[in-house]
Amino acid sequence: MKEFRLPRWTIPLALLLICITGYGLLIRWLGFYQDDWYQIWFGRAFGANVFVDYYSYERPFIAGLYLLTTPFIGSNPTNWQIFALFTRWLAVLSLWWSLGIVWRNRLATVTWIAILFALYPGFRQQWASVIYSHYFLQFAIQMASIGLMVLAVRKPDRFWLFTVLALSGALVGLFSSEYFFGLELLRPVFLWLVIKEDKSVPARLRWRRFFLVWLPYLSILAGFLVWRIFIFEFPTYQPVYAKSPQAGLLSLIWGLAKTIANDIFETGLFAWAYPIKVYLAASLKQPAVLFALALSLVSAGLIAVYLWFIRPTNIERSNLDNSNQGRTAQSQFAYTLIGIGLFALLASGWPFWFVDLQVNLELSGGSRLTLPFMLGASILIVGLIELIFRRRIYQIICVAVLSGLAIGHHFLDANTYRQVHQIQAGFFQQLAWRAPGIQPHTIVLTDAFNDLPMSGDNSLTAALNWVYQPNPPYSLDYLFAHELTSLVPGTSIQKSFRTTKFTGSTSDVLVIYAPLGSCLRVIDPEADIHRPIGMTKEVKDAMPLSNLSRIIPDPAAPASLPGEVFKIHLPENSWCYYYEKAELARQQKDWEAIVRLADQAFKTKSKIDNTWELSPFIEGYALTGQIDEAHQLTEQARLASPEGKSLTHTLICATWTRIGQESSGDPHFMGTVDQILQEYNCK
Repeated sequence: MKEFRLPRWTIPLALLLICITGYGLLIRWLGFYQDDWYQIWFGRAFGANVFVDYYSYERPFIAGLYLLTTPFIGSNPTNWQIFALFTRWLAVLSLWWSLGIVWRNRLATVTWIAILFALYPGFRQQWASVIYSHYFLQFAIQMASIGLMVLAVRKPDRFWLFTVLALSGALVGLFSSEYFFGLELLRPVFLWLVIKEDKSVPARLRWRRFFLVWLPYLSILAGFLVWRIFIFEFPTYQPVYAKSPQAGLLSLIWGLAKTIANDIFETGLFAWAYPIKVYLAASLKQPAVLFALALSLVSAGLIAVYLWFIRPTNIERSNLDNSNQGRTAQSQFAYTLIGIGLFALLASGWPFWFVDLQVNLELSGGSRLTLPFMLGASILIVGLIELIFRRRIYQIICVAVLSGLAIGHHFLDANTYRQVHQIQAGFFQQLAWRAPGIQPHTIVLTDAFNDLPMSGDNSLTAALNWVYQPNPPYSLDYLFAHELTSLVPGTSIQKSFRTTKFTGSTSDVLVIYAPLGSCLRVIDPEADIHRPIGMTKEVKDAMPLSNLSRIIPDPAAPASLPGEVFKIHLPENSWCYYYEKAELARQQKDWEAIVRLADQAFKTKSKIDNTWELSPFIEGYALTGQIDEAHQLTEQARLASPEGKSLTHTLICATWTRIGQESSGDPHFMGTVDQILQEYNCK
C-alpha cells in the first residue's frame, strides 16, 4: 500500500494558516500602537510624500516602502493588521524558498525552520502593524535576494538575470534600515555552502568562484557601512564608546562581551521557553488563558499531524536510518545548523550592541529588537532538535510543541493589545464627552498611560489631534504629555514632532485623572486641589495649572471618536457618559442639566464604585433645592465607602463644602448645608 504524503505545494498554504492562527484571531478588535499612530496621522495630514522628510534624518531609504503602501492601505487599522499578517507570511515564505534552494534535499528541516521563524515567541510587537509590516517586507526582500544569489549559482545559464535581481534586493533591503544588517554577513555562509558542494572542482577554483560571486554583494555591504557610519553617522543613537568616553577599552570590551553572551542566550534559547514562563505566571481563572492553553494544545496536535505527512526527501530518509553513516550525516548537518544559527545570532545584534540598545523579551521594550535574531534562533533550535533526537517522530513532536506554545503565547499578547486599544478608545471617548471642543495649542497632561504598553506620549499626541482635528487643514494643535518641563504659568512649551512642531504654554493645560476602572476626570483646581488623588508627582504638581477654560462646551462640530481608527466605542447610555456630561454641565453651572442626567444615570448604576463620580450629581440635586436627594446619595456613598472610610469622608466633605460655596447665600439653605457638614464631621 502506497504511503500517504502531502505534496510540497501545501507548505506555503500551511505557513499562511499558521500565521493566521498565531496572529490573526483578534485582528478585528485591534488598533494602532506606538509609532503607528503618528505615522498614519502624518500620512493622513500631509500625504504620503511626507515620509520622505519624515525619515530623512533616520532611515531615509525606507520612505520608499511607505510611499508604496500608505496610499493604498489608508488609515483603517484592520487593513494594516491584515497587511502586517501578509508581510509576515511573505517573510516566512521568502525564508522557506531561499533556504530550500540552499538545502535542496532538506525539505522537512527547512519547513521546521520556517514554522518556528513564523512563530518566534521573542518578538512581541507584530500588532504594531504599520511599523513592522515594513520591516517584514524588508526582510522578505533581503532574504529573497540571498535565494536569488544561490539560484544564480545553481543555474549558470541565468546567472546574470538572477544576480541583477539579487543585487537589487540587497540594495533595497540593506539601505532600507540597519535592522537586517546581519543577513548580509550570513550571505557568504550560504553562498559557500552551495559552492563547496561541487567536489569535482579543485578547492582553489571553488574559493576563487566564491569570492568573485560574493564581491558585488561585499561592495554593497562596504558602501552601506561607509555611508551609515561616516556620512549619515548616528542621528538618533550614539555609539557605545561615545556614551562612555571615560571608560577604558578593556572595560568596554568586557561589558560588550557580557551583553552579547546574554542576548544570544536570551534570544536564541530562552525565548523558546518564554511561553512556559508566561503560562506559569498566568491565572487559569482568566478565560483568555484557558483559551490560549486550548489553542496551544490543538495547534500543536494539528502541526504535528501535518508535519508527519510532509514527504521527506531521500537524503532525509537515509539520515534517519540506524546505520553509522546515517547517524553521522545527521549529526554533521545538525552541527552545521547549530553553527550557522549561533553565527546568525552573533551577526544580528551589532546594530543594537554598537549603540547600546537593550535587547530583551519585554512587550513594550527590547522585544522589538529581537526581530533580526529570529532567523538565527530558528536555525539554532532546529539544529539542536536534530542533534538531540534521532527519531523523526520525536523531532516533529518537539517542533509542534514549541509551535503550539508560541501560538498560545501570541494569542495572550494579542489580547493585551486588544485591551490596550480598548483603554485608549475609552479614554478618548470619555474625553470627547467631557470636552466636546478644546482650544488649539492645548496640552493634555495625564499619567493614565504611564504603565500601559505601546502607548507613548508621541503616539497619543497623534490620536489626540485625530479626535479634535477631524477635518483639514491639519496641524499639530494639541500635545499629549505625562510631565511638563516647567510648572511656572505662562512658560512657552515647544516640541518638535518630525516635520512639524507644537507650540503652547503651561497656562494652556488640561490635567486629566483617568485610573483604570473609573471614569475620566478633567481636574478642576478649585474643586480638586485638596482632594487626595493617586497620580504621579509630575502630574499632581501640575494640577494648579489645569485650565478648564480651554474646553469649548458647545463647538460647531463636537469631537467624536473617529470610527475608522477606533474599533471599540462606549455606548452613550453608559455611566461614564452621564458622568462626563454632568461634569461638563457643572463647569457651566447648569445644575438643572445635571439633575436631568442623574435621572437617566441612576437607571444604569446600581453599585457605587467611586465617590467622586457622585459629586456632580450630589451638587446638582443640592443646588436645585433637592436636598433630600443629595443627602440620600451622600449617605449611599458613606455606607459604601468604595475608597475606604477616610478617603470617602474627605471626598464627601469636599463636595458639600463646594456646595456651600456655590450657594446663593440663602440662610435656610446654608443652615442645611452646615448641618450636613456637621453630620459628617467635616471641619
